[in-house]
Amino acid sequence: MVQQKQLTSWRPRGFYQWLLTILAVIAFLVIGYMTYYIWNPSGLPNIMSGPADMTEFYNNDPSPDYVQSVMETYIGGTPSQFPDRYTILSPISYIQENTPPTITLLGASDRIVPEEQAEILNGKLKENNIPHEFYLLPKADHIFDLVPDNLSTQFAYEKVKAFLQKYN
Repeated sequence: MVQQKQLTSWRPRGFYQWLLTILAVIAFLVIGYMTYYIWNPSGLPNIMSGPADMTEFYNNDPSPDYVQSVMETYIGGTPSQFPDRYTILSPISYIQENTPPTITLLGASDRIVPEEQAEILNGKLKENNIPHEFYLLPKADHIFDLVPDNLSTQFAYEKVKAFLQKYN
């Protein structure tokens, strides 16, 4: 678990402005719009569709030219320069025994978010006994959910709907 004091050690242009900018940019450009992170304060179920460990994501992404450039721009540097920032932005840093149930959806053909990120997340959720579901969608690429008639989008929608009904 990330300590509260780490969250206050870096505040460019105000912490909340920074956090909203980072989340908006990474969620839209890198992850896709169907993402809610583990640090969800509402206690409602989480929908996860993106990287779980930002340092690992930076270091081992299948699209390093794109991902590393975006991350360096919005986080301010590399994981070796700012390990605390990457830890703060990693959803796995916030998984603990009271983390809400989590569903993970990832395209098997995603060129940006590798399957290993879902495996990292699922391992941490399992370690903390958090109810979770993981779906690797065949032939689905990054942000597959932008195509409403796509079979993967329809499958994901039904799985998310059932998940929310089960845990909400």
